[in-house]
Amino acid sequence: MLEEANRIKDRLRACRTADEVRNVADEERETVLEMAKTPEGKTQAIQIANLKAYTLDCIKNQRDE
Repeated sequence: MLEEANRIKDRLRACRTADEVRNVADEERETVLEMAKTPEGKTQAIQIANLKAYTLDCIKNQRDE
């Protein structure tokens, strides 16, 4: 599971636009929801959600500069 979580995080880190972030989130949603069903997976799912929000915020801030 950790390998899969890292793969998703790497995909999010590679995004350069908000649309790319949303596309990754849409594509990986079921995987993350399934992951969240276990205690360790829930931690990873929260980290993925936080990384998504952080990435979107960074992209927005770059656009606003």
